[in-house]
Amino acid sequence: RSIYDCLVICDTNIDADLLALTDWCHSKGLKVVIALSRGPFAMLFADFGHGFVCNDLNGEEFQELPVQMIEAIPVYDEAGHRVGHKGVVRIRVADEIWSHGLQDGDTVSFKNVDGIEGLNGNEFQVTIIDRTAFSIGMIPHEGEFGGSGFVKGVKKPVPFSFRPLRDVLQNPGPIVQSDLMKMFSCNSESLHFGFLALSHFV
Repeated sequence: RSIYDCLVICDTNIDADLLALTDWCHSKGLKVVIALSRGPFAMLFADFGHGFVCNDLNGEEFQELPVQMIEAIPVYDEAGHRVGHKGVVRIRVADEIWSHGLQDGDTVSFKNVDGIEGLNGNEFQVTIIDRTAFSIGMIPHEGEFGGSGFVKGVKKPVPFSFRPLRDVLQNPGPIVQSDLMKMFSCNSESLHFGFLALSHFV
């Protein structure tokens, strides 16, 4: 058994042989990366199979942010009975440009929170409200926020499922463009099928 599990293919033709090879790799759980260039245009394709786990989506470390306010908003059921409290967190910002840098579904943890100590050391999923505020769902309501504390994003593994090259060529789905000039001059679908058309003449 080989110690290698990733095949990198450069500057080849998109033909039946390539499709057969990538189909075989996909069926065996082998990763495939393909890089092609055609004059001013290029294509990068990756198939890392089913159940691929990414431990860090962007490679950037979350900053530890000072908490300005934590509101415990009462939550009621349909009968009007209070069932708990939803936490809304607002961070302290230095100017109108500063942001928490979080997205819906991110995970955060707290430390040194005064007044609602039950938050410290625990993790919560966030729902973004604006650039300085987010909701963290149900929280323990032990008292009022004491005016100090810190919050920081937590990196979580994210699973991905990749499609084989044959499927992607027929139905590409969203295409990431890195060249804004090409994006303005023609749409992604035209670029995709134009790139495939070139493969019949090289």
